[in-house]
Amino acid sequence: FMLGEGNSVDSTVAGVTANFGSPINYELTAGETKAHGKIMSANVKRIAEPAWYGAGIHYFTEDRWGNETRTIWHAYYDYKIARDNWLGLMYLGSNLKDEDGRQHGFVATASFGKVRIWKPKTHMTQFKYYYQPKGTYVAHTMSGLAGYMRGGFQGPAVFYQRTLFPNIVFNMEYYWLKELTTGDRGNTWWTDVTYYF
Repeated sequence: FMLGEGNSVDSTVAGVTANFGSPINYELTAGETKAHGKIMSANVKRIAEPAWYGAGIHYFTEDRWGNETRTIWHAYYDYKIARDNWLGLMYLGSNLKDEDGRQHGFVATASFGKVRIWKPKTHMTQFKYYYQPKGTYVAHTMSGLAGYMRGGFQGPAVFYQRTLFPNIVFNMEYYWLKELTTGDRGNTWWTDVTYYF
C-alpha cells in the first residue's frame, strides 16, 4: 500500500479501500499499518495527457516502529515531455515539526525511458532529489537509509532498470543522503535482478 508515490508510506495495510470516479478518481482508505498504527487516508487524482496530478491527506496514529501521531498531506504534478520521458514535483507537508521547525518538503523527479519486461534492451533512467523533514513520512519506499534517518533527510538518488531477457529485469539504485537534524550522511548502493512470471 503506497501513499504519495511511496514517499510517505510504502507498507502493508489491513483495512478497506473505496476507489471510484473518472476522469477524476477518488480513493478513501481506513485500516491498520504493519506497525499496528491506525491510518485514514483520502486521495484524488486526474490523468489529462500529457499531465497527471493529484493530492491527498493522511492521518496516522503512533505505532510500534516509534512513529508519532501525525497528519501528512501531499500534492503532485507530473508532465510528459516526450514519449516515456517525464518530469515531476511533489510537495509534502505535516503537522509534526522537527526540532528546528521544519514541516514542509518535496521530491523532484526526472525520468527517461520505460522498462517493458517482455522486451529485452528496454531501459529506464531516473533521477530524484529528496527534501523530507521527519513528519512527512512513516515508512518510505526507498532502498536507501530514509527509514533509519528519524530526523528527516535530503539528497539525490539515481535509478536504472533494464530488461535483460524476457521477464528478467536488472535494477540499480544509488542514494546520497544527509539527515536534516544531525547532518549525518549515508550512501546506499542497491542492485537486484527480478524474474516476473
